[in-house]
Amino acid sequence: MITIVQQTLHGYSDGHRLLNSSTSFSSPEAKLVLVMSDVSGPGVASEGIAYLTGYPLSDAGVYALAKTWPAPEMSRPGCVWTHTLYIDFADLGRITCPSQIAEHFIRPDAHNFRQYSQTLSVELDDFSTPFGMEASQKAWLSEVLAGLYEKPLDKVLIRRESNVDVDASVLRVWDQQWPRLRRSFRFCTLTSRDRSNEYGEFDLQVLQAHSTNSRTNTYLPPVQTEWLSTLVRDIAQPSNTGLRQTLRVLGAETQGGREAMATLCNFHALLENDEKHLSIDATVASLESISLLNQSKYARAEVAKLALHNIANANKNSLTFVIDNLSSLEPSLVQEKCQSLANILWRHFPEKLWELISSNESVSKIMLSAVKEIPVESILSGFREMELSYSQLLKIRPDLLSSEAFWKLAQIDPALIISEDSEIDMEVVIVAMLRGLKQENPIASAVRLFGSTKILFCMLMAKHSHVRIARESYWLRFSCLNTSAVASFLTDAHIHDERMLEALSFELSPESIPNEYGHDPWFIALSNLKNNTGTLSIRLVAYAFRRALGWRSRSVGELLSLSFESLHASLERSELDDENWNLIEDRLPWVPSYRRWDRCLRIRQIVVETFVSKDLHIQTFLDITIDQDLFLKMLETTLDTLGGYRYLKKIEAFVDQDNFIDGNVQKILRNFMKKNRRIW
Repeated sequence: MITIVQQTLHGYSDGHRLLNSSTSFSSPEAKLVLVMSDVSGPGVASEGIAYLTGYPLSDAGVYALAKTWPAPEMSRPGCVWTHTLYIDFADLGRITCPSQIAEHFIRPDAHNFRQYSQTLSVELDDFSTPFGMEASQKAWLSEVLAGLYEKPLDKVLIRRESNVDVDASVLRVWDQQWPRLRRSFRFCTLTSRDRSNEYGEFDLQVLQAHSTNSRTNTYLPPVQTEWLSTLVRDIAQPSNTGLRQTLRVLGAETQGGREAMATLCNFHALLENDEKHLSIDATVASLESISLLNQSKYARAEVAKLALHNIANANKNSLTFVIDNLSSLEPSLVQEKCQSLANILWRHFPEKLWELISSNESVSKIMLSAVKEIPVESILSGFREMELSYSQLLKIRPDLLSSEAFWKLAQIDPALIISEDSEIDMEVVIVAMLRGLKQENPIASAVRLFGSTKILFCMLMAKHSHVRIARESYWLRFSCLNTSAVASFLTDAHIHDERMLEALSFELSPESIPNEYGHDPWFIALSNLKNNTGTLSIRLVAYAFRRALGWRSRSVGELLSLSFESLHASLERSELDDENWNLIEDRLPWVPSYRRWDRCLRIRQIVVETFVSKDLHIQTFLDITIDQDLFLKMLETTLDTLGGYRYLKKIEAFVDQDNFIDGNVQKILRNFMKKNRRIW
């Protein structure tokens, strides 16, 4: 660092006169320079030692640092030389160790003064060197610091000690101060009287060792408080404590002078405390109670950093403090700690987190990304404590739509919160609703919103995955209101889950599903299922049989062929329950009560009557069973049915013309027709 300083030289010989000067000041400040350049008091020159004086010249915007030497070579007793260096206030603020300037004082002789008329370029280091101290010097320095900062409104007058390097010690005290305090600090390292004057009181004056000045401060040995010990350690090892940076920054942000030093040191110690994680709430409370610091951006940022590092131990007040000061922290630190902060805020004070991510601060984006990583359970738990709409919540966590827990909690109309442009996989959302929604109105709305076909497909997917549907009956009921959609589902879904078709069969009457063209949707669905599993449940068999006997299906023969043999076998074994029997009985022809016991006969009769009356395809009749005994019974029932003999003749003709009919079927049919041949 290069600092340009002005300089003056004053000497006193044969009366009071200025020997040389390279600068000029206003009249009052020029007068002050003359006063400060004179000997500091009676008997001082006779001590035979040089001393330092420091004081500001506010109007000129410079700080005067002077060194005074006794001048015994002069003819007049008590003469002195004073070399004064003037440092701009701005430069003084930038200099790390202004004490280094003192190395550039030069005692003049009586013959060469030219060098003092020039400005001086001073190269300074940006670091302080260690300052070794014996016990006596440490004690003296502690007394100086205690006097300056424990009683900041008092002038400190202290006796010089022979075994103390007073000049170096006082300069180190000056180094330690922050720029504003440094440029107002007035000191003199040797005097026999109080040098305070109309221009300002001196902060520190070192009296002669043998001084009897009654105004000398007398102190008991200072109590080694934490802040005082911190100052002494910092003077000894200025590069190790980090105190200088704290003082420099905080000093710039506070309006305090000497009275602020103890507070700033205590604050620094608080930040450096190894047990700080145990007292984060106390630290925040302490800062907010100190009027000197609570408006300091640096102090608030440092405490916020401390709190953020120990966020798990923070209470609500501390968390609020962190939020209020996040924007003053380094983005990298916020990024590093944002997830922990978001988790804790949402768990304990979710409204605070919402305020944070809703702000316009740059950190809101970082925190928003952290909120997206909070577990769904934690999000929903915190949501219960907030006055926040679901729409607002879903703006930051659209993935909640895919959560069963969300729908279980919300029980809300999906149409109110799901937008058409959402990028969420809607099939996943529907499955989550299937698992979570329990109320009729939201379920009905979901069916209207997504359509019955999509809902049924998702229900089928859930069943394949063995996912429990919370209110399956509600979903089926509202989905089945759109029978055309159900028809599309039955036709296109390739359903391999028997439970799904059974559930639909209980919800829909056999006549519900339209079949305006093509194969019956029920036949397609049941055929796919049977081809995949090999069998149909007795419920689906009965339902298919009943569907075939109705008025709606265009696949009557196919449905009968699909269901008759299994239904007949179940009746023979007395395994058909009353519920399924009642499903088909109302479509059977009337028979006397004494014949109702033979249920097998009754269903053979209705099948034959249906084939005969509707003149259904003969190949379908031939395929209705592979059981030869049952096939023979079907022929017998056909013979006893009105118009049945003519249908048998059609069958016979069909078999005679088709060489691909099973040989056993041909044989049974020909033998039967031979025995029951009629001439009419």
